[in-house]
Amino acid sequence: MTTTVPVIGAVVTYHGSLTAEHGRTFLLQPSNTEDPVYHLVALEDGEDLDGVRPTSFTDDGGQWWPEDAVHFLISGYAYKAHHTEPTHSATARFVHYHTALGGGGLRRTWCRFDHATDEIRTLDARHLP
Repeated sequence: MTTTVPVIGAVVTYHGSLTAEHGRTFLLQPSNTEDPVYHLVALEDGEDLDGVRPTSFTDDGGQWWPEDAVHFLISGYAYKAHHTEPTHSATARFVHYHTALGGGGLRRTWCRFDHATDEIRTLDARHLP
């Protein structure tokens, strides 16, 4: 059985243990915990659910990111990245990533890495002023 890591920025439907939340749609975000759980932000009112297991939601489908998005893993979370922005360190970047909200729905996250990978070099080359 192959397990696919959900893509951060996807729109998902909740079906976990909080029955009052069943059927609501959320934007998938990383959690601030060490566990392999997620943070969900409700599309209609911005309500947060944190510490949500991957078995408690379903990705609402398909490829929503552009063809040129770069698949990038940060702390075990999968992103479809657009470009990087420099920081004050050679081993850290702000990574701007796509969301399923469309219309330029880019968000950013910070990451640190041991060495520049092909993915980092590709994203660095796309830096937008």
